[in-house]
Amino acid sequence: MRADTELCGHAAAELLPRQLCLRCEQTYLVALRRGAVPREAAGRCLIDLGLLRSPDEGELMRPVHPEVAFARLAEPAQREIRAMLRVLEPLMDIPWPESPGDDNRTAPMKTFSSLKSAAERAYAAANSEVRVMHPGGQVAEPTFEDWLRWITLTPKSGVLIKMICSHKIRADMAVRPHVSALAEAGVEIRTTTTVGLRLIIIDSVRAYISSPVDEHSAIEIHDPTLLSAMEQVFVEVWDRSTPGVSRGSHEAPASQTELAIARLLVAGYLDEAIARRIGLSVRACRAHIAKLSKRLGTTSRAQLGYQIAESGILNQPEPI
Repeated sequence: MRADTELCGHAAAELLPRQLCLRCEQTYLVALRRGAVPREAAGRCLIDLGLLRSPDEGELMRPVHPEVAFARLAEPAQREIRAMLRVLEPLMDIPWPESPGDDNRTAPMKTFSSLKSAAERAYAAANSEVRVMHPGGQVAEPTFEDWLRWITLTPKSGVLIKMICSHKIRADMAVRPHVSALAEAGVEIRTTTTVGLRLIIIDSVRAYISSPVDEHSAIEIHDPTLLSAMEQVFVEVWDRSTPGVSRGSHEAPASQTELAIARLLVAGYLDEAIARRIGLSVRACRAHIAKLSKRLGTTSRAQLGYQIAESGILNQPEPI
């Protein structure tokens, strides 16, 4: 993971470092413990990777969770793919002449009026693996309910299904039952900070992506170069995502105590102060914090506060 050298090994010609040097790794750990480090102590690796940032352009650099940094780094690549599709889409409906020996690779792209219908057709044709990037929510089609219906009605033995979703699904009471049922059906689910693409990859031979012009329509892609790029995006996001909803995890809504703790966490209070304010022992308070962290799939205090704010859990009605 790191270069065993005292100095930052980031070559000037490189856009991004290939690995963290020892000095930068140690600086990042110090920033996590202290909350910030002076700008002059920040190594170039950390700044270029977005792992240290100064929100107010001041002299203190604050640590950024690796998932958040990765989402920012990946966004230009995702924009480039969308821009490429936007340029090519006007040509996709032009009929291609058929000739003996043609297969579907001669027409690298095809449009569908509905991403939902394209996804249903894709799942029906899958033989080995289905990979899905789903932004979550109740209106993004195909919905989790759609996937659950297809998988339940047409179970596919031996077909691996992987799904990347936003962390927000962990606290979304409307979709969580469907997501839990998908996990029960054997779907591997991971979550990450942001999901910028609606993408479905089938058996590494075709992909479906929402149209950059009309998000409800879909583009079917067979071109090997585009497929390879999309597979690479999926693999990189998957490897950095948090293992998602486990089988049988039908969680109850957050209790009044958990909501109070969540609000104080976001406000920056430490465990001892939270325990005093809500009348709990520190041990009991930490048990509630651990439960919240497990629910939101977080592994650090900084990530937990961020995900509480992003998940919408604080908008949940107060329990009676």
